[in-house]
Amino acid sequence: MKKIIFSILCIIFSIDMVQAKDVTEVYVFYGEGCPHCQEEKRFLFKIEDKYENVNFNYIEVWNNQKHNEWLQNVKKSYHIDSQGVPVTIIGPYYALGYTDDMEAMFERIIKQCQKEKCIDYVDDIREKGIQEISQVQSLKVTKEDRLQNSINASFLDSNNLIFIGVVLFSILLVISISIIRKTKKFIKKH
Repeated sequence: MKKIIFSILCIIFSIDMVQAKDVTEVYVFYGEGCPHCQEEKRFLFKIEDKYENVNFNYIEVWNNQKHNEWLQNVKKSYHIDSQGVPVTIIGPYYALGYTDDMEAMFERIIKQCQKEKCIDYVDDIREKGIQEISQVQSLKVTKEDRLQNSINASFLDSNNLIFIGVVLFSILLVISISIIRKTKKFIKKH
């Protein structure tokens, strides 16, 4: 009987552990009243429903001493020298500050961590204090991220009609050049 109960408990705990690994944790350490923090939170609120198995954790640090101590331990563990907020942590990746250019980068890293099952170091740091993390990486906005942000902005921001016009004009120009080249080749053959 004890073996059966022990086996059932092992199965329950192993299922719980497997589920925990499938969840990507996003931590945003922010200060109440910080304009960049509010912009980042506004963006993340918009995409929260887009991703399953992602927990978005918003931790206010200016008015909560325990949260501030947690952030200081996170910064030491991730070898972050900056004193500002927001600080965003996704697995072994971290980003400092916030600009609109970072939106596609955040989505790219969230998707990557969903595939790779990134380790949640931040919760461990809260429980145990400063940790040695060897695979820490600062997030950088890539050219692809900037392009994706521009495309997103052109379709989502109705006030940006000029950009949409430029994109459509560019597409039509490329198509026209292609048609002209094909027409010239056809004429030369006949």
